[in-house]
Amino acid sequence: MIERTGQPGFQTTLGEPRTAGVQLLSVEAAAKRLGLSRSSLYVLMDTGTLPYYKFPGIRSRRIDPADLQKLIESSRVERAEQLVTFRSLSQVNGK
Repeated sequence: MIERTGQPGFQTTLGEPRTAGVQLLSVEAAAKRLGLSRSSLYVLMDTGTLPYYKFPGIRSRRIDPADLQKLIESSRVERAEQLVTFRSLSQVNGK
């Protein structure tokens, strides 16, 4: 069994379509794609923000590139959203 963490109750086996033909990334490779340190990526995994695979008997974690892409897309902040936040903070601070 391969355990996929980050989503409660999700487990799969090697023969199921979820992992078939998918080139999983090492933590180092995923961190490099995001431009983050490995320790920052471990924080994302440990908080459940980024799901990962853990193989029995092996310490290393593997990340599905599709999950990495979902993280990137869900982390995008639109400029209008930033301006609203900035204006709200300015009003609270009296500026």
